[in-house]
Amino acid sequence: MIVFCEDCGAKNSFDPEMFGSMRIHIKCCRCRENIKIDGSPKSHTDDKSDQMQVFKSRMMVKYHNIMIHINEERKKISMGRLKKNDIAIIKNHVSRLHTTIKYESGKYVLTDKSKNGTYVLIKGRKGIFVKQKTLLLSNSGIIGLGGVVTYESSEAIHFLIKV
Repeated sequence: MIVFCEDCGAKNSFDPEMFGSMRIHIKCCRCRENIKIDGSPKSHTDDKSDQMQVFKSRMMVKYHNIMIHINEERKKISMGRLKKNDIAIIKNHVSRLHTTIKYESGKYVLTDKSKNGTYVLIKGRKGIFVKQKTLLLSNSGIIGLGGVVTYESSEAIHFLIKV
């Protein structure tokens, strides 16, 4: 599984089979900060006190074995055909830089930058096709780059926003 460091944004991988359902910490390969794998906010230690950092909101985006957290510390991710994207989907209908998701003032904004558009299905709503526009994301749902996806689709990018 791949997780991204909330401090520096580096990609880190680990084998979840080795740890079962335990909550674990791994060290970031770049900045050596602890990363909690259970999805809860990590605690930061400074010289003056030990305090839990509280996030106003955060978004989790999952595609296959990649899980990315977007919040006040990591404000943007990119998705598209290029390998340098945070989520790379190598398909002909996916643009090199297809779409981005940005954290802006406690809200999550999807911006389509593609020729084929981005399909978004937010739980409890009808699916919408976004092309060269922005969309405010809420709750949970799925994203399809360049085409319609279902929850069971292997090309579906799942997201969940926690407040």
